[in-house]
Amino acid sequence: MIHIVQNARIKLNPVVAISEAGLIPSVITSDLISKPYFPVYMRYLIEHIFDTQLRYFKNKSRWIFIDELQEISSMRNKTIASESLQRLASQGRPQRLGFIYASTNYSKIELPIRSNAHYLFTFTHKNREEVNEIVSNWDLENSD
Repeated sequence: MIHIVQNARIKLNPVVAISEAGLIPSVITSDLISKPYFPVYMRYLIEHIFDTQLRYFKNKSRWIFIDELQEISSMRNKTIASESLQRLASQGRPQRLGFIYASTNYSKIELPIRSNAHYLFTFTHKNREEVNEIVSNWDLENSD
């Protein structure tokens, strides 16, 4: 899609174009996740969203939600998307990019992403290692 911003014509990928139209884009990854190019595709999407936000949409807020984040990149499976995800987590907020992620395995999320989270919603865990990781990262052992 071609979009005119500040008298300049720019090309937007469909995800950004849909967002710019006031809709909520959703990338269904169930068919893509097993493809070898999936991390490359996710890196492209994240970088395009970040870069167009930085250059053209500084006054608009956007939210990026990624379900099962560990499928894109994790502690044990770093991919080409890792750097982009870390950039989004650490530098997105000042650019008005909110980042929400979901994961069934907290301990698999890369430390630079976890350390930039301000809120954690969690449910009962049967895995004690997972609980210990959350308690340690969020300094819960000394809380009331």
